Amino acid sequence: MKKVVLILFILSPLFSNALLYKHDSAQWNFSITPQYLYTNCVRFDIEKCLPGNNWIGLGQQYFYGNINTDNSANGPSSTVSKYNTAHKPDALSGAGFTIDDKIFLHPWPHQPYSNFFFNFGISYARENINFQDNTWVSSVENGLQYYNYAIANGNLKIDDYTFFIAFGDAGAIGDFRLNIILGGAFQTSNTANSGLPATDRNYNRNIFDYQYNGIYPMLTFQLGYLF
Repeated sequence: MKKVVLILFILSPLFSNALLYKHDSAQWNFSITPQYLYTNCVRFDIEKCLPGNNWIGLGQQYFYGNINTDNSANGPSSTVSKYNTAHKPDALSGAGFTIDDKIFLHPWPHQPYSNFFFNFGISYARENINFQDNTWVSSVENGLQYYNYAIANGNLKIDDYTFFIAFGDAGAIGDFRLNIILGGAFQTSNTANSGLPATDRNYNRNIFDYQYNGIYPMLTFQLGYLF
């Protein structure tokens, strides 16, 4: 038994070196960004190694699900409709992309994609929000025009454009990477509406919202895998 323990002790540096150095020539990194789930979005990135410790990345975003009706400009869910008429929750869909570059300043020996890096990039997203609310609806009967309150459908098409600049740290455990990124971003948002006035919904309540315009701080966590 002592011989087995001694042999394992002698070989353990070889195993640890293999774990540390096995991806000395890694060319790709695949990562996910969990906190995007907070905004009903799934995001994943694929990054390619370039000369000079540069990793160029392409991220994809997909928006989904029902949004809490507290998002209405007319009040919380109990009063979201002007006359408390029952209606469906707001429905979100859409997609977007991010193009960014990570420049690693002093990567660890034989460890690509590690230690501190400078990060900058741009992103675009299109969100579609379908919603319902009460409004005046006109109808014609026997040559006369009538107006009644009824539930009508509305749609928002939101285009978000973002530029960001940040610094980060990539921690390494074998093939896996944990990125912690801190920086700032500027977002501008444009909205087109149909069916109902855009003012019937307010999605510009905070820096995480879909119609937000302005500067905001960035704190991002990414879980990645090198191959």
